[in-house]
Amino acid sequence: MLDEVKEFIQSKRAEYLGDWGDGNASKFEADEHYKWMADFLNGFERILEIGTGDGRATLELVKRGHKVISLDENSVCLDAAQQRLESNGFSVCRLQRETIELAPQQKYSISYSKINHDLSSQIDVYLIESDVLNDPEVVKWLQTITKFDAVICWLMGTNAARAHNEAINISQMPTPFHYRIFVQNEVYEIADKILRSNGILHIVDRGKELAGKNEKDDLIESHRDQASVTNLVVQSAVESREYEDPNNGYDVGMVTNVDDKIVQAAFDKKYLHSIISLQP
Repeated sequence: MLDEVKEFIQSKRAEYLGDWGDGNASKFEADEHYKWMADFLNGFERILEIGTGDGRATLELVKRGHKVISLDENSVCLDAAQQRLESNGFSVCRLQRETIELAPQQKYSISYSKINHDLSSQIDVYLIESDVLNDPEVVKWLQTITKFDAVICWLMGTNAARAHNEAINISQMPTPFHYRIFVQNEVYEIADKILRSNGILHIVDRGKELAGKNEKDDLIESHRDQASVTNLVVQSAVESREYEDPNNGYDVGMVTNVDDKIVQAAFDKKYLHSIISLQP
């Protein structure tokens, strides 16, 4: 039974990688959206990336000279990212940490081993298996190393198997919108613990066009609510950039909260919104 569960998890991880890599990620790369996002990080050398994906964003960062530690729950995505980075001549250290077990009510659980690893200046990227919703060990380790200049969480998405993960409360996270909020909440708290003074948290997510100052203010206010349990100060500017649907028709699911109902967004124009928070 456990082998069947592991096979199911890996198949859904691979499905997500295929959809994302051939969909949004390749289109974002072609349209230079990763370059746009990376431009916000000029001068911030040491970066924690939460959500590796297929490694295109990571590659853009290391091409610019950043040192990156990147976390992802999806080991198949990490395989692809490692191959992408190494084929471009960058050195990678991969930390495999997960143990999958059966859990009650037809769910599975994943635990993560402790990290006892000294960082090397010879390594460009550390790729680490980790679920920020259920990995206290990685947070403990991150707090023992040199503080980061920046934490990034760009374009959050996940695979279908996650709905069966014991760490995911479906009643609290019934849609991608809710899932992203929960992940971002955790990201704010992690960033607060590991950023140096004047370091930044950079979140980029999909959304509809912000029509006027009121809608921009509403978005900023929602992030300030998320940051309210931390020391982070959400900056007052929202930078936006229009994006097009991917060539294969697969969008990771740009969703919006409309009148307290979660609906699939069907807008003529879709935007990436950049929010920066500063650690005092």
